[in-house]
Amino acid sequence: MITARTALIAGLFSCVSVAALTAPVSAQQTPRDTFVMAMAIDAINTLDPGRIGDAVGDEIINNVCDAIVALDTSTDAKVVPGLAESWTVSEDGKQITFKLRDTKHPSGNPVTASDAVWTFNRTLAINTINADTLREYGLGADRAKDAFTAPDERTLVVKLDKPYPTNFILANIFATRAAFILDKKEMAKHYKADDEFMKGDEKSPGWLNTNSACAGAYRLRSWAFNDAITYERNDNYWRGAPPMRRVIVKHL
Repeated sequence: MITARTALIAGLFSCVSVAALTAPVSAQQTPRDTFVMAMAIDAINTLDPGRIGDAVGDEIINNVCDAIVALDTSTDAKVVPGLAESWTVSEDGKQITFKLRDTKHPSGNPVTASDAVWTFNRTLAINTINADTLREYGLGADRAKDAFTAPDERTLVVKLDKPYPTNFILANIFATRAAFILDKKEMAKHYKADDEFMKGDEKSPGWLNTNSACAGAYRLRSWAFNDAITYERNDNYWRGAPPMRRVIVKHL
């Protein structure tokens, strides 16, 4: 099921139900550029987009990573640009060509189509529920080499196994966490050179389990299990830097 991001505090933070929040702590206790909120986060066991399979983790990571396209928050039905500023569909409906924005990750590295191709392949290599999303629409490992290509660093081409209604396929794949674009160059600093898709293993899933490497309004600064999650704004964010420098989510 796909849920549109719900704006909170004039676009400061999204995708968390207002009903799930307690009031922020007083101004005397909190810097003016910091927002503190509370929600139940004990169900989260990873913040690696390729491994997340729970609703709470999905809510959290959607405030850190933008997908290739997005859903209009007012309708939950209209597909709007995300990391892709535009896209075209072939006459036979089996190929979508995305034009990515000229934007950067929080690290300063550019968001590239080759990173997108690598991220899709990483998701398939990890082989969790997010890989199931891709396979459901004929984008499994057996077709990945031809299905995901990057003619240049701002052009992503996706070849489908058959035509699908455009809005349907965009909403069900390219507006979800299966279509986040990871910062491969930044991740390479934290994984072994022979770990092609930087996925670690079941016992030690690696750096991305508790860190972020994607383009969104905020980046993950820290996560203390069953205690708190801290975000810091991404000054490179393509929509413009968010008004709050830091957001802290405290466990209820």
